[in-house]
Amino acid sequence: MQHSTARPARPPSPSARLAALAALAALAALAAAPAPAQEAALESPGGRPHRVHALVGGRVVTRPGQAPEVATIVVRDGVVAAVGSDVATPPDARVWDARGLVVYAGLVEPYLVVDEPAPAPGRGGRRQGPEPTAGPAGGDRHPNARVRPERLVADDLVLPPARRAALRGAGFTVALAVPGRGVLRGRSALVALGEGDLAAQVIERDVALHLAFERAGWGSAEYPSSLMGAAALVRQTLLDAEHHAAAWTHYRARSAGSERPPSSAALEALAAHLEAGRPVAVEVDDAQTALLAGRLLRERGLAPWLVLGASDAWRWLEPLRDLGLPVVACVNFPPPPAFEDDDEADRVPLAELRRWWLAPEDPGRLEAAGVRFAVTAHGLPEPGLVLDRLRAAIARGLSPDAALAALTTAPAALLGAPRLGVISPGCAANLTVCDGPLFERGTRVVEVWVDGVRHAPVVGPPGPEALAGRWALSLGPGRELAVTLAARAGELTARFGPATGLAPAPDAGEGADAPGAASPGADEAGQEPPTPVELWRDRVAFRIPGARAGLPGDALVTARVEGGRLRGRWTLALPAGEELPPAPGSDADAEREVEGRKLPGPAGRGGRRGRAP
Repeated sequence: MQHSTARPARPPSPSARLAALAALAALAALAAAPAPAQEAALESPGGRPHRVHALVGGRVVTRPGQAPEVATIVVRDGVVAAVGSDVATPPDARVWDARGLVVYAGLVEPYLVVDEPAPAPGRGGRRQGPEPTAGPAGGDRHPNARVRPERLVADDLVLPPARRAALRGAGFTVALAVPGRGVLRGRSALVALGEGDLAAQVIERDVALHLAFERAGWGSAEYPSSLMGAAALVRQTLLDAEHHAAAWTHYRARSAGSERPPSSAALEALAAHLEAGRPVAVEVDDAQTALLAGRLLRERGLAPWLVLGASDAWRWLEPLRDLGLPVVACVNFPPPPAFEDDDEADRVPLAELRRWWLAPEDPGRLEAAGVRFAVTAHGLPEPGLVLDRLRAAIARGLSPDAALAALTTAPAALLGAPRLGVISPGCAANLTVCDGPLFERGTRVVEVWVDGVRHAPVVGPPGPEALAGRWALSLGPGRELAVTLAARAGELTARFGPATGLAPAPDAGEGADAPGAASPGADEAGQEPPTPVELWRDRVAFRIPGARAGLPGDALVTARVEGGRLRGRWTLALPAGEELPPAPGSDADAEREVEGRKLPGPAGRGGRRGRAP
C-alpha cells in the first residue's frame, strides 16, 4: 500500500452535487438514444453484413518483437488487406476509431478440452469410472474403450456460445478443440470463436492426434490401471497400427490365396494419421512424465508436442531441452500454502513451498533454455486468468515478447496455421484490441475481431477504481481538456486542467501520491474543489466549470464508458440564477458530442495502480 500525505479534499457543495444528480437523470435518455454511426449495426444496404473495415489510429503490434506503431488496419472479406502507418482508408470501408487502443493479432488457444471432465481419481490412481463414450458405432472398435483414434472432435463438436464468449473476452479468437477422455483420445479440430453456427466456424477438421496416460487406478478391473500400463497400451497400439497397415498392404497386393485381415476403424485411422506425418500431442501430469512420453514416441519415429499439466519444468529443464520437443505449458500455478498460524507455517513441507514459489518462473526458464513453448488456459477456472498468470511470469523473468509469442505465433506454428498469430496482408483478420499494453496490470480486452467480424466482450460495468486516472477529454474542436479522476471510498471525483497536461503522469515512487490523487494544498492553491462524478453502471455524468472549457456556462456531460474510451453528449447550463435566455443558435442551446480516452501511464496505467488483476 502506498503512503500519501494528501489532505482530504473538501466535500463538494450541495449545489454541485445536485447539478451532477440532474445530469444523471439524463442518462436514461442516453441509454435509449441511438448509438453513434460507428456503433450502428454491421450491415450494408440490403441487410448483408459489411465486410470492409478500417481500424484507424490505434497502436498496432503486428507480431511479437515488433514495437507498437500507430497504423491503420484494413480488413476486407475476413482477411487483412493492408496494415501500416501510410495505409489509406478505402472509400467503401467502415471506419473504426482506434485511438488510445492497442491492437494485437488474435490470441490462439492451443488446447481447449471440449469433452466432459473425467470422473474423480480413484484410490491410488489417476482416474476411475465408466469407459469414455467416443467414436462411431460399429463392430470394429478397438477392444479397449480408452483407445479411440478414429474419433474426430469436429463430428460431434459442442462449444456453447457462452463458452465462446468467455474465450473472446480473454482475447482468444481461435482455439484447438481437443478430446478430453481416454488414452488415444481422437483428433482435434481448429475452430474460430465467432458467433453463429458452430459447424461454419471449423477451420480444420483434422489437426492432431491426442494421447494421455489416463488410467483407472489401482485395484480397478479396467486396463490400464497404472502409468506403466498406460504407456504399454500406447506402445502396443502404435505397433498394432503398423502391423495392421502392413497386413492390409500385403493383402491388397496379393489378395489371391490370402486371408483378409480383420478390419479396425481405430487402427486404420491411427495408421493413416501417422503415415501422413500429422501432429501428435501428449497431455502429461508433470515434466517427468513428459520425458517418458517424449522418449516413448521418439522410439516410434514420432515428434510430438507435450502438454505440461503442471508448472514444474524447472525440475527437469535440461532433459526437456535435450529432448527437443515443443511444449504447451499450462499456467495453473499452485496457490500459496495454507496455514493458520506460525506453528503450522513451520510444518509446511519444503517441496510444497518450492512448487508454489518456483512455478511462476517456469515460462521464463523455458524461454531461457531455448525450449519452444506456447501457453494454454487449460486448467484455469476461467480463460481470462491466463493473462494474469503471464503477468506474474513476466515479473519473474519471462520477456513480454516471449509471452506474446506464446499466445500467438508459437501456437500457430504448432498447429501449422501460418495465417494466424500475426497481422499481415493475406492473414486472417483475427484481432485482439486492448485499452493498453496486453501485459500491463489493469489492461482490459475491449473487443476482438474474428474473421473480420467485430465482437465486443460482455464485461461488467467499471467501478470507480477502474476509471480513476488521467483522461483526455474533447468537447469539440478547440475544447480539449485534461481530466483527472480520483476514487476514494467508492466515490468518484474529477479535476479539470488545460490540454497541455495530457502527457502521461510520471511514475509515483515510494511515499508519492497515488495517481489521480489531489496534491497537498490543492484547494489552497486556488483550484476549484473536485467535481463529483455520478456513476451508474457503465455511464457517467458530471459538470465541467465553464471557465475551464472556455464556455459562458458549465458543460453538463453524460457519457458511456467502454474500456478506456468515453463517448456521449454535453449541453450548456447557464449559471444559477441567470434569467436571460440564450440567443438562438448559440452554444447554449446546442448539444455536442463528447469523447474521451484514458491516458497510458507507467506502473499500472495511472489510476489503476494497486488494483487486483
